[in-house]
Amino acid sequence: MSSIGECERLDPRFRLPVEVWRALPVEYMDYAFAVFQLQPGHHRVHPMAYRYRPLDDEEIFFPTVHVHDLKVPTYAGFDHTLYAQWQGQASWRAQRELEAGTYPPNLCVELDRCHGLVANKTVWRVELRGRLANTDTVLRAPAAA
Repeated sequence: MSSIGECERLDPRFRLPVEVWRALPVEYMDYAFAVFQLQPGHHRVHPMAYRYRPLDDEEIFFPTVHVHDLKVPTYAGFDHTLYAQWQGQASWRAQRELEAGTYPPNLCVELDRCHGLVANKTVWRVELRGRLANTDTVLRAPAAA
């Protein structure tokens, strides 16, 4: 979806009330959205992937804000591993002083099953674990020395 207004097209069970949108940072009014409906029950984790053209060529953005029980808590429990590939800089630093490491792609994914979404080049991995500030996550190129 290309705007919050388009969320009205969702089945009412999956729409967020206007109060939730108001609790999010104002920048979200210009964001696009992807909605995933996972089947109920216990199953293997299914990765979710997306591509986008960044507004800033020196950063990689991950949408990690949590909404639970129709609320946007200040802190949330995180148990995420984020992966990214980038055309630009060879090294990145993580917002929130997170550990960001690099890996050969074959340690992260099965390249032959990725339909070209993952290239055969370095993959960045950031792990978010524990009770953390409920914000989006950004990897940024280090400042020039």
